[in-house]
Amino acid sequence: RKALMLTGLGGMAICSVVIALLLSDIPTDSSDSCNGVRFGQWSDTVACVMIFVYIGFFSIGPSSIPFLIAPELFSNAARPKAVSVCLLANWAGNFSVTYLFPLVQEQICGWVFMIFAGLLLTFCLFLWWKFPEVAGLSTREITDLFRSKDRDENWPMISITSH
Repeated sequence: RKALMLTGLGGMAICSVVIALLLSDIPTDSSDSCNGVRFGQWSDTVACVMIFVYIGFFSIGPSSIPFLIAPELFSNAARPKAVSVCLLANWAGNFSVTYLFPLVQEQICGWVFMIFAGLLLTFCLFLWWKFPEVAGLSTREITDLFRSKDRDENWPMISITSH
């Protein structure tokens, strides 16, 4: 699951950079110029293809994997509430992106995709260093892994408990 998330997020980040470059010079309704890179007539077509590739990478990881990981991380007693909070966060994030995208695009044109690329890179780094591979582990083993005081040096976790 971790590998699928990293593949999906990494592919989405690369696609976002390419889309930002390709759409950087296309002005919006309220601006005359976006001061971007001019590639030519073909850049619109390639940007559309890259959007579909982006959706493919999204399908590999971030679209379905969070729905699989969240129930695995919590014990039976906490699972319904915890998954509800995870789903609320997912929907709130999707709503925010959908609502804010046109507003930000009006200001910075196609460069808006660089914001996505930066966030996706941050998510990749967080997953790489802070999230363990949980495939094949029982809920009890996962819970013990998160509670363990002497974790492996390759997997440092931020402690959120009070001392």
